Amino acid sequence: GISVGLSLAYASLNQKNDELGKQQHPPPRVHAIGVCDNPDYFYNSMSSIADNMGLANLPTPDTTTEQFVRTAVTVHHGKGRGYAISTD
Repeated sequence: GISVGLSLAYASLNQKNDELGKQQHPPPRVHAIGVCDNPDYFYNSMSSIADNMGLANLPTPDTTTEQFVRTAVTVHHGKGRGYAISTD
């Protein structure tokens, strides 16, 4: 949730800056740890949420939402023995 929020806040800020003729800023680098699934699941989920929220003003017209999310967020694979997997 936080990763999506930060990424969307960046996009919104840059959209407003663009409307005001101000300089665009690079996205912040966000790191997340996925403990219940693999990183691709989270990249896909974040992209879907961003699309449903109407994310606009990506860095270039040919940048996909998923490319933007993968640039702004690094999801580390945290699922494993000792966390999110039963040892019984």
